[in-house]
Amino acid sequence: MTLPCTIVWDADGVLFNTFDKSGEFQWSKTIVEDLKIDATVLAHIFSADWDNVLRGTRDTRAHIREALKVCDSPISADEFIGYWLEKDSDVNLEVASYLNPALACIGTNQDRLRTARISSLFEGRVRKVFASSDIGHLKREAGYFRFIERDLNLSPHELCLIDDTLQNVETARSSGWAAHHFTDGETLKQFLVALS
Repeated sequence: MTLPCTIVWDADGVLFNTFDKSGEFQWSKTIVEDLKIDATVLAHIFSADWDNVLRGTRDTRAHIREALKVCDSPISADEFIGYWLEKDSDVNLEVASYLNPALACIGTNQDRLRTARISSLFEGRVRKVFASSDIGHLKREAGYFRFIERDLNLSPHELCLIDDTLQNVETARSSGWAAHHFTDGETLKQFLVALS
């Protein structure tokens, strides 16, 4: 399938099998038991302050260390991070099969540690990984898309976003991009056929 534009693929929920049917992180089901931590730790880590980590203005490890300390957790930040990065790496092979290294990029709201993990997993399979922590904007913000346009030296009509978050899709469209709200493999295939 030959596609006429550069596609920016979302990571969590598109290139990764990240969520269960209720929208919860798959790995969050096992971490409490495996690491013997209180479930409130996750709420403290992925609180409103997590946006600062995603914007690259707060260090991931320092943020997690502080949350673990507040919850009096017995594990270290490195133990938590190691578990999280390992378990949150279930690639959606069906979706990944559409990647064209010359035209595919990854666009993700992501901290710097997991961005490095994603980059290593998809090395040679995508042109570039665009992470919010490097850009300073989240995907719901137009500045995210303007950054990618400048970096790739492409016009909005030459770019397409595939994302499972409707707000991101709407921002891409309002920025002049083509976009597809990912819900399943079949509708994605139909969209890509129509795009080609």
